[in-house]
Formats: sequence, C-alpha cells, structure tokens
Amino acid sequence: MPITVICGPTGSGKTGLALALAEKIGASIVNADSMQIYKGLDIGTAKPTLEERQIAPHYLIDIKNPAEKYSVRDYMKDAKKCIDESQSREEKLIFVGGTPQYVTSLVEGIHYIPDSTDHAYRAELEKILADMGPESLWKALEEVDFPRAQVLHPNDHKRIIRALEIYHTTGMRQSDWDEAGQRIFLPYTFEVYAPNWPRDVLYDRINRRVDLMMEQGLLEEAKKVYDMDLPADATCLQAIAYKEFFPYFEEKAALEESVELLKRNSRRYAKRQLTWYKKLNYIHWIKPEDFEDFVKDF
Repeated sequence: MPITVICGPTGSGKTGLALALAEKIGASIVNADSMQIYKGLDIGTAKPTLEERQIAPHYLIDIKNPAEKYSVRDYMKDAKKCIDESQSREEKLIFVGGTPQYVTSLVEGIHYIPDSTDHAYRAELEKILADMGPESLWKALEEVDFPRAQVLHPNDHKRIIRALEIYHTTGMRQSDWDEAGQRIFLPYTFEVYAPNWPRDVLYDRINRRVDLMMEQGLLEEAKKVYDMDLPADATCLQAIAYKEFFPYFEEKAALEESVELLKRNSRRYAKRQLTWYKKLNYIHWIKPEDFEDFVKDF
C-alpha cells in the first residue's frame, strides 16, 4: 500500500487536511517540515498544537534543540527508520510538510554525500584564503576537481571550500557525486498530494496567518530565539518568522516593518515552493472545494 504524502506551500492548509485524513483512516503523521523538528519553534513554524497532536500520533517533531544542525541526509535516515518501524507494526503513515528537499528526497530516494565535515581542515582553507587570496583556493580545487572548478567563480569562497572539504574527507570529487546523482530507490511507493489554491487567495491566507501568529505570541517566541545568540549558520535560523524581527530587537526597524517583511518573505517562500512542486509530475493537486470529498473518498 502506498505511503501518503501531503506537501505544498506554506499557508495552504496541509496540517488540517492531514489531520482530517489521519482521523479518517487511523494513520499516524510524520513531519516533513525542516523547522518543526526544533523544540520551542512552535508558533513561527505553524507546528501542530498539543491538542491537534492528540488526534493522531506525530513523529519527527521536537527532536532537536535549536543549536543543533539537521540536514536532509539526517532526515532521510530518520524518515526511513519511521517507515521501517511502522511497517513492522502495520501502522499507516501520512508524511506532511512543505520542505521541498525533504519531500523529493523521500519520494525519489535521493542519497546524499556521507558525513564530510572537517572543521580543522576548513579552518586551514580559510587561513589560506586570508593569506593568499581566492585564486589560490580555486587553483587548488582545479587540481583535484577540474569540472567543479570550471563552474565556480574564484570569488565563490564558500562553495570552493566546501568542494575541497568533500574531496579531503571522502576521497571523491564533488563533481563525481553530482554526476552520479547518487539516487537510490527506497523499497516503498508514495502517493503525493498538495492543496491547490489560487495564487491571490493563498497570499491572502499567508498574510492573515501572520496576523494570527502575532496574536498567538510570535514576537515573544522570536525574542527567545534572538536571545539564544545562535551562530549565524545554525539551521533553525533559516526559518522564516524569526530573523525578520531581529532588526526590531536591535532597534533598527519598527515592529510594523518586521511584520510586513515577514509577510513578504512568507509569500516569496510560497512562490519558490510552488515553482519547485509544479515541476513534479507525480503530485496530485487538490482544489480547496474538493478537500472534504478527498478525505471522504480516501
């Protein structure tokens, strides 16, 4: 039996649709949102409430602290474990979330580069960059991974250092990983669905949801994140809903400006999500007026 996946842009009603379906068929829900895995990031990530989580068991929510990093590779490992364990219990699962990389990696079975982090080596490269300039790093990459070097500008320090780090830690060129695609097909099948709202209606829903989040205490939650003084590369700081308020906390912007920035960034993110998902020919799009029948006939 195929595993159900409900994806789509932010503010499209994925959670409500999934909860209704889970209640109908007696399924558990697995999170597929890259920010709902973090403890304490509740309002800004539109995480299911404790009451909603009583409707069905939820997995992969609140599994990491904000300071911890979490990659797509980590998600693939945890999601596969969820599926394997659920099948041994004959438990139905519904994956729900809007993170495109999570959804496509799960459904298409993309395998990512293994652990390839070496902070000491990266520090050496950054010292070379500071002492000898970007051209020296680019030439070093050209020697070990010519194809990757050809698509990178010598001033693209971050990607050049990353490519050298991958070669140093794995013994393989990044271009080889990219060319191979490293796709594996998991021994499962998936049926993928997504709410299909008119663009203007979706944007209005997003604007109204931001207003509701503010009423629910988003500003206080964002202040807690700000006060954590997390490193700039912390995964959770990628979340839309927190960093937009940092200028306000630093008295560099008015609160109204931060709220409008959040609305704008949320709409832009929804547009990027839609662009990604519309390219996937395996998604079944559901119009809002068909939600009820979708659940009823499932």
